[in-house]
Formats: sequence, structure tokens, C-alpha cells
Amino acid sequence: MTKMPYQCSVCNEVHHDWPAIAFNSPHYYHILSQEDKDKLATLSEDWCIIDYGDQTDRFIRAILRLPVIDTDQTLEYGVWVSVSEKNFVHYMDNFNEDIEGTTFFGYLCNQISEYDNTLSLKTNVVCGSKGQRPEVFPHKDQDNAFVHDCIYGITQEEADKRVHVLLN
Repeated sequence: MTKMPYQCSVCNEVHHDWPAIAFNSPHYYHILSQEDKDKLATLSEDWCIIDYGDQTDRFIRAILRLPVIDTDQTLEYGVWVSVSEKNFVHYMDNFNEDIEGTTFFGYLCNQISEYDNTLSLKTNVVCGSKGQRPEVFPHKDQDNAFVHDCIYGITQEEADKRVHVLLN
């Protein structure tokens, strides 16, 4: 591995593994004006709600692991998925409980820069053990380069390149 050490912006520790490529918010929050963010939206580290009045969108933060070919490593993305009101309420009601294995449908709500279009890809969201963010798995029946890479992986060289861009 050609992983380079980096100082984590969260814990200030120096790490020698790949950092997660994380999004601070769902795309649909990010594109709101500051006025609309203040008026319509609530954002935390783990969830987001945008209430347009006639429609409410609900998002949760999750992890998507992209396999790296010929290694036992993954490149992690911290992504947001939109979920139904029913699933959002269940997730929030059980946020501090162990609901490992609970699975529900969601749409990916971030644009991964290396791909043409990752917004609104269909996914399964699988809850982890207590205190862990859920993991996202794109549905395999979608004709999309990102979905292909989620199934078959990317090269170590490509993973290093993505991390290098992130760190610089």
C-alpha cells in the first residue's frame, strides 16, 4: 500500500490508513441558499431534514465501502441517503439501540466526483451495531459506473489518487 500518513481533522491524530472521503451534507441541502438552509432545513452530523412545506425530505449519514482490487482494503465514502418518513422515524427512535441488520431502501444523495451521476442511485441501507453508522449498498441492477465499481472494485492506484486529491 502506498497510503500516506495524514492528520485527522476530527481527532487530530496521525493515521496511516486511507481517510474516508466524506460529505458534510446531502447534495440537496448543499445546493440550498443560506436563507433556505436557515428557514427550511435542520442538519446534524448524522441526519438532515428539509421541510419545503408541501414535502419533507429526510436524510441519514451512512458509509459506503468501495472495494480495492487485490487487497483486503476498502475506500470508504461518508455519504447521505434519503429515506422514507417511516424508516427515518424508526432509525431515529432506535438511534442509540442495537438494530444491527435492519435494512431499508434509500437513494444516494451525493455526487461522487469521479463519476457522471451518482445522485438518486437506489440503495439498501443496512444498520450496524449501536453507535455505528449504517452501511450503504447500491442495487446491482443499475447501469452505472459507480455501481460497477462498488461491485467489482477499483485499483489501489485509483484509490491512492482519490485520497491524494482529498488531502491536497
